[in-house]
Amino acid sequence: MKRFSLFIITYIFITNVLFGQRFITGTVIDATNLKPFDGVNIYIENSTIGTITNEDGKFVLNFSKSFSNGESKDSLVVSFLGYKTAKLSLDNDKIDFSIKLIPHEIALDEVFLSKSHKLLGSEIVWKAFENYTTNFPNKPYISNGFLRHIERNREAYKWLIESSVTLHDNSLYNENSNIKIHINETRKSIDNRSVDSLYLYLSYLIDSKRAGYNILNKRKRMKIADTVSKKELLKGIKYNDRKINGLDKVFNEYKDVSYAISSKNKNIIRNFNSIESIFDKDILEKHTFSLDTTYHIDSRMVYKIKITPNKEMIELNSTLKKHYAPVGWIYIYEDNFAIKELDYSIIAASKDAKLRNKMLFGTNVMSSINLKYFEYNGKMYLKYFSCTIPKMVNVSFKPDSSGKYDKDSIRSKTDQYYYTKQEILFSELIIDSERINSLYNNLNWDDDLFKERPYNDGFWNNFNILLESKEDLKMRLDLEKKMSLIKQFEQE
Repeated sequence: MKRFSLFIITYIFITNVLFGQRFITGTVIDATNLKPFDGVNIYIENSTIGTITNEDGKFVLNFSKSFSNGESKDSLVVSFLGYKTAKLSLDNDKIDFSIKLIPHEIALDEVFLSKSHKLLGSEIVWKAFENYTTNFPNKPYISNGFLRHIERNREAYKWLIESSVTLHDNSLYNENSNIKIHINETRKSIDNRSVDSLYLYLSYLIDSKRAGYNILNKRKRMKIADTVSKKELLKGIKYNDRKINGLDKVFNEYKDVSYAISSKNKNIIRNFNSIESIFDKDILEKHTFSLDTTYHIDSRMVYKIKITPNKEMIELNSTLKKHYAPVGWIYIYEDNFAIKELDYSIIAASKDAKLRNKMLFGTNVMSSINLKYFEYNGKMYLKYFSCTIPKMVNVSFKPDSSGKYDKDSIRSKTDQYYYTKQEILFSELIIDSERINSLYNNLNWDDDLFKERPYNDGFWNNFNILLESKEDLKMRLDLEKKMSLIKQFEQE
């Protein structure tokens, strides 16, 4: 097996060299405890090509050679907050790296003599948003990336989609801002969910026809179950998938923080002044920001600021009232107040909300997002995006062999809800206006992640992906052995 793997890596390497590509793999660990690093920034120096490590500290990177045009050798840069940045020379003989990052020691006088260290956490955050139009892009750009969509219960994967995506951002900082997403290719699309299709169909009817159905009403469910076709049930499933996890919602509507927070909440950072945005002009009334510690990356200092609700809790909108609250961290450069990273979660805060979430989803976390940015030519571009939410897919009762619902027949908690995670790694940035216009005009901008597409093996040989962890790989292999949701419908 090892010989076969070595042959594949060697073959890919030779193929990529012949076609002007480089293929690099590696593992990044902490030099002090030898533990792997998740989310380490990996990039080619002076380029817009890069990736990040997975949970096992592993990465793979393809890039065109050479960016230096013969003037100097390409270098691989490896950086992580609180650690010394590593820079490795890339020669044609080395394709696999083992990298140990060394902690960056911070002297106390270096911290306390910082020009703005005396600022409060709230003042630092406010300055970051005052400067966000300066620090973030002010011209349209395109990013190419790799998307992984996962739905799982506590035991196994239920749905996996892996796609190549193109993002176009018009870089406007107002209500006219727009981000477009296009699905280029799909590598894996395996759907083995166990869903209550009648429940999802009724949800679809409630939304589309504004009908007053009671989803748990046994008589109504049985009446509809006797007449609805498989085609209509599938329509309900697809509708709910797009409603909650559709890519048109990710950046331009509500799902970049939580589908339940605000229907008008667009990009959490970029639309700082948007109506009903989470980070709007009332940001300090909704959140408490406290300076936790400082990190170094290269020669720059980064503030780590803790996010908590204010003492009165917060009223995010008229629906959630005061039942849910924000928690998380925000990382901000000291020198220009640019936002480097954001971890933001909405959790159940009141007794009623905690009880509801535990009953429906088994967790107090309503939604979590992570945004990582990288700096290029003085501007912060999105490097990585992830959003995780629990999603109810089954009601408590399940049908017996005759199709009737028995209140004594309780559906397993394992399949009552799934954890849904979408993550996008942006590995290539395009800022040249001619290339942007050409790509923009030649794409039909189809953002339907759930559409079946033909598999193009050649495309993926030279495309940057986010590596799976060992656990993810095992669950994917288990998933591939099972029957798809669509085939289940076909065999009924």
